[in-house]
Amino acid sequence: MKLSKEERLRRYPSIRFECRNCGTIVITDSSEYTDKRTTYCCAQCEREYWRKVTRNAKRNAKQDEQQDA
Repeated sequence: MKLSKEERLRRYPSIRFECRNCGTIVITDSSEYTDKRTTYCCAQCEREYWRKVTRNAKRNAKQDEQQDA
């Protein structure tokens, strides 16, 4: 189903957000309705963010175990 430009703009508005990992300002293009990014500017930033979160969670768990002992 082919949508008109006005219909695409109404259904898929452009979104402006700041990347949670690197802080880059991103504005998604409403003409590409497959672009549904809302948090990270790219896949690399998303991977780096989750790597940091996992690493910190493991470190905190290890510190908690040491304090309990």
